[in-house]
Amino acid sequence: MALIKCKECGHEVSDKASACPNCGCPIPVVEQDEKAQLKRVNNEHPRKSKLGFLIGAFVAILLLGMIMFCFLKNDNRQIELSEELSASVRKYDYAGAFLEGLACVQKDGKRGFINKEGEEVIPCKYGEAWPFSEGLAPVEKYDEWGFVNKEGEEVIPCKYDGALQFSEGLAPVVMKNGKHGFVNKEGEEVIPCKYDHAWPFSEGLAPVEKDGKWGFVNKEGEEVIPCKYDGAGSFSEGLVRVEKDGKWGFVNKEGEEVIPCKYDYAESFSEGLALVMKDDEWGFVNKEGQEVIPCKYGYSESFSEGFALVVKNGKRGFINKKGEEVIPCKYVDASSFSEGLARVEKDDKWGFVNKEGEEVVPCKYDYVYSFSEGLAHVYLVRGERKIYGYVDKNGNDTFTDEDF
Repeated sequence: MALIKCKECGHEVSDKASACPNCGCPIPVVEQDEKAQLKRVNNEHPRKSKLGFLIGAFVAILLLGMIMFCFLKNDNRQIELSEELSASVRKYDYAGAFLEGLACVQKDGKRGFINKEGEEVIPCKYGEAWPFSEGLAPVEKYDEWGFVNKEGEEVIPCKYDGALQFSEGLAPVVMKNGKHGFVNKEGEEVIPCKYDHAWPFSEGLAPVEKDGKWGFVNKEGEEVIPCKYDGAGSFSEGLVRVEKDGKWGFVNKEGEEVIPCKYDYAESFSEGLALVMKDDEWGFVNKEGQEVIPCKYGYSESFSEGFALVVKNGKRGFINKKGEEVIPCKYVDASSFSEGLARVEKDDKWGFVNKEGEEVVPCKYDYVYSFSEGLAHVYLVRGERKIYGYVDKNGNDTFTDEDF
């Protein structure tokens, strides 16, 4: 079982997965080659008036109403689909998720980027491109990889055999000899390209493979956890999953095995719990290694926004951290919550449900991806053609009535 990067969002997934649990992108069968959504919460509290209880209460209610109105208005503005975007997206053969304000698009076999106004800010001239991360995006031109900024400037020349996204100021790259290392945003090779494989940094450490074994290096290139494991993930919440003799467990940053390697598979910790598999059944352990949700599900995904997808009797639903089934297992397919909504499949069509299980975006699309920055990219299949578009959280989309 190998770990690969989702081409759509860069999230680390198992090559056995049918789709990325983060964005929903289908996972192809490939050889060996993480997700943090930042949310701003602005809590405003009206001041108490000194002019008396009645006047104070009135003013407080008035202020609160104004604040709520402004908040909702701004929130709607953030996810509003512009007419320009609706018109623009139709000319592309592919349109991806918005990350850092830009989305990858494809036209005539070449990739570039558009903004939320539908403007093609980076021309479609690259053979391949990955989403933006930390202000830069990996792009491929004539089978060589480099990085562009949001102005479309090639700030790190296309000269590598491969490249992944920046994380914590560094990005993995592959030299012509097939060896992996890391460069900074100036294009300087700060960790020599001497590893067989390397994944992005997380919590100050990066997984690297040498002679078929995995370990971890810090940003100085020091091998702080020896390359002795058969497989490894990325650090999350202070622990990392590792494979030894065909079994998975967890070690801390000192390399101490805090949860024994006894599971058939394990995912990274998320929201205090880690998904593990034992005898083909899935459950969850805490950081003390206690199985707080028994391994009894046919399949599951990691916790996201307080919910975890589970499969029971061939149907998908969601549980909370107490193991309670809060959204019934009734869907043919589904994926994890993102920005308050989860994608679900019903009657061969896809839509979105909220955390109360209400279908807030109707199941009418042929495929949908998870929400990112207020929009989800979706598509309709018409003959041999896929028509890509976007939908917001109110169910407004970029399609016309004739498309359905």
